[in-house]
Amino acid sequence: MTHHHDDCAESSGLSPGGSLPEGPRVLLVEDDADTRALFSSHLRRLGCSVIGVGTGEEALRTARLERPDIAIIDLRLPGMTGEHVMTALRADPSTANCRIVITSVLDSDSYPPSADAVLPKPFTRRQLEELVTTLNVKNSE
Repeated sequence: MTHHHDDCAESSGLSPGGSLPEGPRVLLVEDDADTRALFSSHLRRLGCSVIGVGTGEEALRTARLERPDIAIIDLRLPGMTGEHVMTALRADPSTANCRIVITSVLDSDSYPPSADAVLPKPFTRRQLEELVTTLNVKNSE
């Protein structure tokens, strides 16, 4: 009986659609499908609602529609770079308040200084959790 109850509690904790009010909406901009899946999995476990896209152009279209709280953007994208995406998000009044996290395998001196946070790859789940928690607190201030 208890086992069945645990299953119910577990599945309700993973309900889609960001039903938890504190869960931020995260736009994930990552061209590598495996990395995007890993990020998404970690973020959903943290209670985030995740929208994953593979290009900068898709990111801008999606951000205007979805108005994410946080955008995690890979610096190296096909076409428009992560830095260009960040600049465009900041320039658009509908997305200007979005917290921006830049992620990359590049050295930290390659990261744009104007990002709200950086997440070097490879990252740990704990690093991602701390980052999301910190940015979500800032967003609600």
